[in-house]
Order: sequence, then structure tokens, then C-alpha cells
Amino acid sequence: MGTPLTTRRRIKIRGGHLGPLLCWAVVFADIGTSVYYVPGILSGPYGARSAIFVGLTLIVFVFLSLKYAEVAWRYPEGGGVVTVASRAMHPFAGLLGGLFILVDYYLTAALSALSGVFYVSYLYPAFTPLAVGVPTAALTFLAFRTGRGHK
Repeated sequence: MGTPLTTRRRIKIRGGHLGPLLCWAVVFADIGTSVYYVPGILSGPYGARSAIFVGLTLIVFVFLSLKYAEVAWRYPEGGGVVTVASRAMHPFAGLLGGLFILVDYYLTAALSALSGVFYVSYLYPAFTPLAVGVPTAALTFLAFRTGRGHK
């Protein structure tokens, strides 16, 4: 027959603990890079008040670091939001969490690409009409490439 639901496969974990430096690196890759481009986007309409964003991001950065550390401690085998939501609530919550994080990845990439083209178009105004088309084409290509698989 099958194995009972209560039986879990043991996972052998190699290496050390997560540590503060690795926590910082993971969170910085997730949210820290926004500090570099979002104040530039906000400075036009909000002026000096856009610096408030940097302070708020610092607070979120600290709380997110603590969250990543706890999740890594509770689930050392990995799995991120899908594993946490599936085990804490229901597998459907894990599915939704996975879909939301996928959308987040694409939105982050889209914002980064769009702001990069805007910054280049500031130096070279001829790029301004391409500001939406280039990032859209690049992300569409990446989505198509990811959906096909790597061969």
C-alpha cells in the first residue's frame, strides 16, 4: 500500500546555520534594491519627502530579515512561501502564495527594467518612446523562455 500520512521523509541537511550575513543578503536581494530606484521615481512628485520611503524601507527590511530567519529556522529544507502556507494553512494557500510570489518577481523585474530605461532616456531622450516597449518585450521573452524550459 502507501505510507501513512504521519510518516515524514527525513531530510539530511549539510552546512552551517543561516547567520545574520546570509539573512541580510537574502532580504537585500528581495527588498533592498528598491532603495536605489524608487526614491528617484518618487522625487519628482514628492521632492524631499521621498526620503521617508528610505526610512520606511529600513523598518520593513529589519522585520523582513527577522521573518526570513524564522522561516529558515522552521523549514531548513526550503520551499519558501509555498511550503510555509501549505503546512500552516492548506495546500491551496500554498498555491496562492506561490502564484503571488511569481507575480511579485515579474513586477520587481518590470519596475527595475522600466526605471533603468527611464534613467537611460534621461541621458539619451531618443529612448523615451521605448521606455515601455523594451521592458515589456524583455519580460515577455523571459516569461516565454521560462515557460518553455531550458534546453
